[in-house]
Amino acid sequence: MNINKQKFFLPILLPVLVLLVFGCSKSTEGKDGKLSGTVILNNDTGNPALDPVDYSGVTVALYKPAELDTTFVRLNNTYPNLGVQVSQETEFDHRLQNPVKVTHTAGDGSFSLSNIKPGTYNLVVMKEGWGVRYLYDVDIQDGENDLNSKICSQLKANNIELYPALSLSGVIAEAFSFKAGHSYIIKNNLTFSGDVTIYPTTNIWFNPNAGITCVASLNIETANPGFFLVTSADSMYISNKILPSQIRRWNGISCYQGIQIGNNSIQKAVTTFSTNGWTLQTAGIQINEMVFKYCGSGLQFSNINDVTVSRCNISYSDSTGLWGISFIQCNQTEINNSVFINNAIAISQDTSTEANVSNCYFFHNSVRDILNSYETTGLVEHCDFIASNTCIETAGSSNTNIQYCNIQGIIGILNTAYVRWRPSWFNANYNNLNCSQYAVKARGRFYEIEIHNCEQNYWFTTNTDEIDELIWDMHDEDPNEPAYEEYIGVVDYLPYRTSRVVNAGCQH
Repeated sequence: MNINKQKFFLPILLPVLVLLVFGCSKSTEGKDGKLSGTVILNNDTGNPALDPVDYSGVTVALYKPAELDTTFVRLNNTYPNLGVQVSQETEFDHRLQNPVKVTHTAGDGSFSLSNIKPGTYNLVVMKEGWGVRYLYDVDIQDGENDLNSKICSQLKANNIELYPALSLSGVIAEAFSFKAGHSYIIKNNLTFSGDVTIYPTTNIWFNPNAGITCVASLNIETANPGFFLVTSADSMYISNKILPSQIRRWNGISCYQGIQIGNNSIQKAVTTFSTNGWTLQTAGIQINEMVFKYCGSGLQFSNINDVTVSRCNISYSDSTGLWGISFIQCNQTEINNSVFINNAIAISQDTSTEANVSNCYFFHNSVRDILNSYETTGLVEHCDFIASNTCIETAGSSNTNIQYCNIQGIIGILNTAYVRWRPSWFNANYNNLNCSQYAVKARGRFYEIEIHNCEQNYWFTTNTDEIDELIWDMHDEDPNEPAYEEYIGVVDYLPYRTSRVVNAGCQH
């Protein structure tokens, strides 16, 4: 082609090329999605005064999924037998993040959300007097999305139903059921003197400082899948983000000594923003697959025997005067296969015998992982203690055996005496001790020499001088201290291991 022909075709080719380039890029761009559906207000109470005039004014908010704690996710993958498998159902709270889209229903209950980036979301519908309902893992694709079971597995029909949120307080003497998919508001302290049944997917919202007391029986229905939620009603109808510290706490759920617990089991509850969590006094009870988050205390037991807590998640129990789990004057107790993250004190066991903790994972608890005090006896075995202040403290006439654990913290094992006449003892064998200050600090007061058996541990060094630096016992006390002659406990670490205890820590 000669130069003149090139000049002729160039002005024609350039616009065509531009159209092709921009046309192709535009056609390959991801399209936004649109979600349409209907919310129906269903008065199933039998009270005509609660019949809706229309279905308008329901807030419909779309949220990104809650970010799952990476430590829980890693543990779920590595040790599927530990704790609850975290999911949107166990972790999502609409108050803790801002929505992506918000709208309100029309008189016929219809709604539409536009310009949604394709992906997975949580959908929240709420209306004062009708409660709050969560729909998890809603799949939004390009173009039109009608609300149906294909994009939300929890829906059986194409519509979302809300039911009247019953307000409860005072005394209820007759049998009562918390129904699946319903919301209940505990306005003030409530006592059930009749039988109580709680179904999965129930949401129980408590006004600040309100609580429930059960004096007859409590049955947790487990025939259908899902968790039930017990949480603070503070800010329940807002759609914008607030901080966990801004949510005012409710009191707790108390079950009197001797009440009947259906199948001797309480399970599948998500408990958040409570001061006292669950206080239980029924012997032979089993607690399984429970989630506690942002509570002063999660579980409290007193004056009962034969209790098992298994596969629970306890996190952000932040009160130094309360505990994630506490036993007071209990015998034959077991905490196993549970996870404790970012609490102040994870476990407290007081005046309890045969108090055993096994196959549990502790991470970044700020004060203590386990506190055994006042004549508590028991065993701690096959646990992981990671990045904590003090991993295990035994105090006040307690006697604790510690074996096959991975112990990593500032202080690994702390032995103290609360008062002069209450010395404490411990044995620690076949553990991996990797601590930044003291692997063992023994300061229990004694009137005769007490030997703490710490044989067959791996100290992450084979240098005896370095091991001595990791131990505080009578040889490290100040002779000028008035009570010096009472600090005569000795840590015997010989023989020690020269390599890791391979079967220490949590087991599959």
